[in-house]
Amino acid sequence: MPLLDVQNLKVHFPVKGSALSGTSSTVKAVDLVEISPEVTEVAREHFAPFNHDALRNPRCHTHIEDAKTFLQTTPESFDIIVTEPSNPWMAGVAAVFSQEYYRDCLARLKPGGLCAQWIQAYETDDETFATVVATFGSVFPHVSLWQTSTSDLLLIGAAQPYRPDLQAMARRLSEPAVAADLGRIEITRPVNVLALQMVAFGDAFFLAPDGTTIHSDFHPVLEYRAQQAFFVRGMAMVPYRLNEVQRPRPRTLLGEHLAGAPLTAEDCRALARQFAKIGIPQLPIFRSVLRRWQELQPNDPTVLRLLSTYAIQNPAPDGEVASLVSHPSFSNEKQLGDLNLLRQLADLLLLQHRTRRSAFHLPDSVRLEVFLGALAGLDPDRQRMHRMRLAEVSWDRG
Repeated sequence: MPLLDVQNLKVHFPVKGSALSGTSSTVKAVDLVEISPEVTEVAREHFAPFNHDALRNPRCHTHIEDAKTFLQTTPESFDIIVTEPSNPWMAGVAAVFSQEYYRDCLARLKPGGLCAQWIQAYETDDETFATVVATFGSVFPHVSLWQTSTSDLLLIGAAQPYRPDLQAMARRLSEPAVAADLGRIEITRPVNVLALQMVAFGDAFFLAPDGTTIHSDFHPVLEYRAQQAFFVRGMAMVPYRLNEVQRPRPRTLLGEHLAGAPLTAEDCRALARQFAKIGIPQLPIFRSVLRRWQELQPNDPTVLRLLSTYAIQNPAPDGEVASLVSHPSFSNEKQLGDLNLLRQLADLLLLQHRTRRSAFHLPDSVRLEVFLGALAGLDPDRQRMHRMRLAEVSWDRG
């Protein structure tokens, strides 16, 4: 959200320094709400170099108050509300993840305003994650999911359909203050920003199954569920499994951007720096970026070095597949008359395709489509499955 044209910004103040990270010349006012005066004191005295000395900026107004009380009593309305409390397993914090709290947020938003809710994927589980998403989505009908670090996520909610101006975002990115700030985490090009969106507006309901319990002040399920998940020390995996950047035709802003501005070698280089700095995009997606980069610049030593490095450190699952599908047994026409061998080859080729595809790169699928098409005619017992797989690959191609 640092690149959007806003006039008022209400932030639940974090010591980490996000309060002014997006303060371009278009931001007129920021309200910082913090319940603990000690936090604001530490931020003012020790974190000024990292938060742009936010607490001394005349555009920023600090309120020592509970976020719920502030929203219920302020006469102001805002273009953006960013709510970044602590983890919901801490005593009392789940209150600012409740349905009533989100209703207060909605009531204080201007028409067309956005609400951003931080949510962690670490030390939690899919059920707890779904509760937060379902509760947020019960108030904001248009929700998108973004990734800010490997395990820190952001729900963006709106009351009306949200259509950002990508050209305006690019202009904000070029402003010196914004470019310098985001450059610290290697966000230097539009593709770096748009790659952070995991789930498009309109698709976030997939993150929470039907019937997921809503967390409210009167039914505070998150208060207990979050603590249980914390002690298990697990991860919420649903957001990563449903990350649309893994697909060649995502409905995200990245998909829209790439449709009009195909990936360049400089984009790939910028994504490589971003991955090295903050671990985004996910490694399988980043491998796909590298393969596209290799197609664009086959002799570039940088991409060859990166491919080699990650092949050694974290071998891709398609590495063994590549050697198997090129085995002489799969090129012998007589052996390919064996139905089981045909099925195995199709399985291997499909695994290779699924591993290598992403919004950034579409691997060649001609051989896979030939075998799936043949199996649809030769294997009546599994014809439906082969046709569904063929449809999947055809959809990827567009």
